[in-house]
Amino acid sequence: MDTLTCFGKKHKLILLFTLLFTLHAVQAKPKPTLIDVKLGVMESLSPTAPSSSERYKRFLEAAIYYAAGENEAKLTKCGYRLVPSIHYFDNYDIKELMDATKKLENSDAWMIIGPRRSGHFLTAAKNLNKTPILSTMANADEIYTLNNTTFSMYPSASQLAKLLSANTRHYGNSFATVVDVRCKPCTDFAKAFRNAHGGKEAFAHEVACSTPDLKLLIQKLQNHPIDFLVLPNYSDLTGYIIAEVHKHYPHIRFIGADGWGEDSFSLMQGYGVSKSAEGLAIRSGMQKADKPSHFRVYSLDREINQEVITPPNSVYAVVSAIRILTNDLCEAKAADKTAFRHFLAKKQKSHFQTGAKYSLYQLADGKLTFVKYVDNR
Repeated sequence: MDTLTCFGKKHKLILLFTLLFTLHAVQAKPKPTLIDVKLGVMESLSPTAPSSSERYKRFLEAAIYYAAGENEAKLTKCGYRLVPSIHYFDNYDIKELMDATKKLENSDAWMIIGPRRSGHFLTAAKNLNKTPILSTMANADEIYTLNNTTFSMYPSASQLAKLLSANTRHYGNSFATVVDVRCKPCTDFAKAFRNAHGGKEAFAHEVACSTPDLKLLIQKLQNHPIDFLVLPNYSDLTGYIIAEVHKHYPHIRFIGADGWGEDSFSLMQGYGVSKSAEGLAIRSGMQKADKPSHFRVYSLDREINQEVITPPNSVYAVVSAIRILTNDLCEAKAADKTAFRHFLAKKQKSHFQTGAKYSLYQLADGKLTFVKYVDNR
């Protein structure tokens, strides 16, 4: 009996020492070191529209941190930690844009998201030597010819123009074009529409500011009757032209591109556009009601000035971009930004595109309203 008791005590001591040793070994095991992946983000803010810029800024940052949190566990498992670095620049200050571009590249950002405007994006992309860059919306035709680490999630301006041409036959046959020559996707759109439509273009009128003198345009419209006016420009210039032309020629309808905005994020109604003016615009992206299901996000809506606002497609696209980036990092197993850049260089130009639909928006009652999705075939 004493022998058995002694054996039992010895057995318990052995188990105790084994357990303590195991616990010590587990506690002493070092935590895996995560590789920091700096994700640069660049976007412009307009000093002439501070309220809308601040609103977009809040939406953008919410999307970035939403996506970072959503993908944190997967990135940790793959050995990475995402570190966003956000930089804003004045919409009209190229020096600020260049400074932000150089700062991100010199600080070893693995990738840059932004800017969404083609002119800014092209300037940044052409001045990067070792950093991949992606835009959620820039679509000047030139973008798709740049080096193999320059990406856009958006279809080209020419693609949009050809598709709109096929969907505006009922607008008539004769048209004129007013285009902002400072805007590359605007001129690309105008050229592609002209080639695709097959109708009679009465004239092409060029401007180079957001509030040009329209006396000559009004005179041209008197001398050259048309069915519709092509305005592939940003919403400020577009709204300004529509408001003025509609006063003199209320029968003329208008067509345009993504610069007009969308149902949840457009500035068209702020430029005095008459409720009786009619138009049609095309863009890539989902209508307001379909964004959560397409982008698999519960909601990015925010209450601003006691109004619940849904962000534009370009904000939701940031979430998709970070998901794709996460998958790429786990697949590449890159030890540094150079290895990751080489990995991305092998991808197709459409690598970050998510299959968002093409949408038609109607201008009526002074605002944009979703009409339907159209097939790109």
